[in-house]
Amino acid sequence: MTRMPRPGTNCPVCGFDQGCEPWGPDGLTPSFDICACCFIEFGYEDATNAAVKAARDTWIEAGCPWRGPESEQPASWDPRAQLEHALRLPHRD
Repeated sequence: MTRMPRPGTNCPVCGFDQGCEPWGPDGLTPSFDICACCFIEFGYEDATNAAVKAARDTWIEAGCPWRGPESEQPASWDPRAQLEHALRLPHRD
């Protein structure tokens, strides 16, 4: 299977800006860090389009909760606006 890059600093599931590239500078090397917002593990729960969709659907069905420490939640956090970043990311199978 040829992997397509997953560039950028946003979580592919919830769109939260990680402040770093969760899939590395090449978009192909996952950090295996945990998203502070939706708590997916980069390189594991977002390794395929189907996994991203399943994780995103689960997060949305739960009401788009902030799952990380409250101290890390941005003051004017808007999960629906944030989700737009995830929906604009390039996808891979």
